[in-house]
Order: sequence, then structure tokens, then C-alpha cells
Amino acid sequence: MLSINPATGELALPIGASISPDTTRDAFASDPVFAGARNAGGAPPYLTLSFDAGELDHRPLLARVTFYEQTLLSISLTIDVYEKGATWDDYSFESEAGTKLLHEALLTRLLGEPTHRDHRFAFGKSKAEAILAQPVTWEFEWGRAVSSHDSKGGGTYITLAFGDRMNEARRAYDTRR
Repeated sequence: MLSINPATGELALPIGASISPDTTRDAFASDPVFAGARNAGGAPPYLTLSFDAGELDHRPLLARVTFYEQTLLSISLTIDVYEKGATWDDYSFESEAGTKLLHEALLTRLLGEPTHRDHRFAFGKSKAEAILAQPVTWEFEWGRAVSSHDSKGGGTYITLAFGDRMNEARRAYDTRR
């Protein structure tokens, strides 16, 4: 089961593990549940790790965590709606729009109504492209949850971003250098 604590931002994953905003890179790496996490890129001091987070409604839930040194910056999730073995030839705006709407329904069920719906101008776009162009946000004291589409990379995600940690982590890093 997936849950997000609206008071703290702690994420409970279907694989039986939790990630809180205070999870450090070392704590994440030492948890046996995340032993299969793969490096998804990032030049030091950044590190992004991807892992299988379980299933939601018989669909794979894929996750990424991004750290700046020891500081957790964000968690990204996506429900994989494509059939096993799918390639870029199977990609479509319609499937991605369906994923985004699925993400938004899930976040609404977990967190209530969003605090902001971006109504970007979508003239000349298909219905699916218009859905993808409009991020939806839930704001909290710990940060925000966002349902969005990356038009450059092609993915559709739920992102949990934890406040202004990037600037805080960068200042701490620069102080130690």
C-alpha cells in the first residue's frame, strides 16, 4: 500500500519500506529493502537512485530518490501503465495523459484536493497534450507533491519535493569545501 503522510511528508511504499524527508543517503543505502537501487545518474555531489517500489493495482510502481550529498531532495514515482517489454514505439501522449490523471486521482485520494492547478495555455494542442502541460500541486509545510509531465524526457511523475533543501545543502557543502 502507498501512503504519504500529509503532516510529515513520509512516504510508505508497497514494498514495505518508508522514506521520510530526514532519510540520509547513507541510511537509504544501508536499508536492505533498497539494496537493488540502481544509479540513475547525477554528478557528485548529486546522486539519483532508481528502484522498483512495488505494485499499485497490479501495475509496477517505479521510484527515484535524489540526494545532494546526504540530503534527500526529492522522491519521484510513476505508475508504469505500459505492457511489459514496451518500447518507445509504444509511447503516446494519450498513455502519458492517462498516467498523469491516474497519479492525480491517487494523490487526491491520499492528500485531498490539490492546492494549485496550473492552467497553462494549450491552444492548438490535443486534449492529451493539454493535460500533460498542466502540473497539479499539493502544498504542505514540509514541501509539495506535484503531478507533472517532463516534456523533454517524456516521463510523467509524482514528485515529492522537500522545501528549500537544495539551497541549504549547497551552502553546507560549500562551507565544507
